[in-house]
Amino acid sequence: LSALLARAELDYPPVLVEREVDRLLQEQAGPAQQGGDLERYLQRVGKSEEELRAELRPPAEERVRRSLVLSQVAEAENITVGDAEVEAEVERLVAGAGEQADEARRLFASEQGRDALRRSLLTRKTLERLVDIASTGEAEGASSTLKE
Repeated sequence: LSALLARAELDYPPVLVEREVDRLLQEQAGPAQQGGDLERYLQRVGKSEEELRAELRPPAEERVRRSLVLSQVAEAENITVGDAEVEAEVERLVAGAGEQADEARRLFASEQGRDALRRSLLTRKTLERLVDIASTGEAEGASSTLKE
């Protein structure tokens, strides 16, 4: 994946990076927001929102690039995730959730929860395909698509 990222010629709107910065900010401040707010989190880390956003921008750009490359590889390799695969993954996750099984089932019953799970499965299958390509050397489809 790193080699593909290095070679990929990607054009994307800056708003994608800003949205990813927002997500990263939520991920970092999320636990703090459960018992407080963003301002308390910023005080705790001793940074302004602008400073934290600037710090999060490089990893956000990397995540956007990685996501775009994986999407292109999935498309080039015709990788999809069917409803049956999503359902099987829901059952696997619920079975491993123990006392939180009901909560997990509710989470994955929502369209948003299933979409997130579908994206996760697609990423996993695409990464597995990249490992196959790297080990067998059959990279024609994935490499040529990244240059388009």
